Amino acid sequence: MLPLATPRLSLRELRLADAVRRDSSFASAMVMLAHSQRNQGRSADDWMPVAEQAFQLAAGFKLAVSGHDL
Repeated sequence: MLPLATPRLSLRELRLADAVRRDSSFASAMVMLAHSQRNQGRSADDWMPVAEQAFQLAAGFKLAVSGHDL
């Protein structure tokens, strides 16, 4: 198991943050970014807004497709 704060996690955070910057509707990248930040022991003030935004996007997606047959 990896320690909570490693250079690998920091690189992951940078890549995920870049993915979110490139696509602000990439909810799964936001979830992984928030998870990475939390695992590094960062304050909830850092990762909770990202997680909440991902949740809002996911909720909107479910509403958008709920009327269609998949």
